[in-house]
Amino acid sequence: MIVKRSILPIVGLLGLILGANAFAQPQGFGTDPVVFAQGELTTAHRAVFAQFLAVIPNEDPALSVNSAMSISNVCAAPDALSPFLGREPTEGRVALYLYDMSGNLTTFVTDSDIVGKCLNPDGTLKPGQTWTVNLSEILAAATGSKTKDFGGDGWVLSECDCLGGTYSNTIYGLGFTQNFEMLPAMGQGGFFGGLMIPQPQP
Repeated sequence: MIVKRSILPIVGLLGLILGANAFAQPQGFGTDPVVFAQGELTTAHRAVFAQFLAVIPNEDPALSVNSAMSISNVCAAPDALSPFLGREPTEGRVALYLYDMSGNLTTFVTDSDIVGKCLNPDGTLKPGQTWTVNLSEILAAATGSKTKDFGGDGWVLSECDCLGGTYSNTIYGLGFTQNFEMLPAMGQGGFFGGLMIPQPQP
């Protein structure tokens, strides 16, 4: 009972912080903290975390540092796994909250202005689809600068009820890369498909 009482407020607070403004507007996000009762209801259902992402442009593009990400809608799975995975909704958009090392926030939501590969024309992911994208592409779309640098962490939120992801920090010209799973990884800590974001009651 002690464990339940300590975990539930933390999970609820996470939902308020991450979900309050997510997907409130098709073209962007508010950055001011609001609670569910004060703003539009969130449509975000799951979240995963990337611990360090980087974009460091170089005069020689081959020596630039970039983070490549794959973000998957894992609602499609064998029937034997269905009790562990999210159920509804099974498709939707993806949002990124990127915090640089000074704590400055850049937000991006997928829509009809497609970046990367394998998003649907409306910016959604259907069950089983995986979106692949470079962080430099996201920063260019979010800020309008193709030379924007970045170093920090990021949250990925989805409207679908099951989410997974990977990321790599790479210097393509040197053949150097570090690969990571976004957290929680599938089954890690008992989570299947990302942290669950509490949904406000109607």
